[in-house]
Amino acid sequence: MHHSSKILRKRTNITLPADPCANAKDLDVNIPQVCETALREAVNSARREKWAADNAAFIAEYNQRVEAEGTLLQEWSACSIQ
Repeated sequence: MHHSSKILRKRTNITLPADPCANAKDLDVNIPQVCETALREAVNSARREKWAADNAAFIAEYNQRVEAEGTLLQEWSACSIQ
């Protein structure tokens, strides 16, 4: 991921264990980039989990309806066009 000058950046101080930081430096690992990537993944995961929790009742109701009634176009799903 490359950085664009259009991305608003916020300076943040974090404290990390010394051993992995030293190993990262020895291996030329870009610590800020790794932290940014991991943070973006954690935020996306939390958003997906929140969406699933917020919509769990609807999803359960929808699944029960499909199980009981089938899907709207279910009768056409087994047909093949020749």
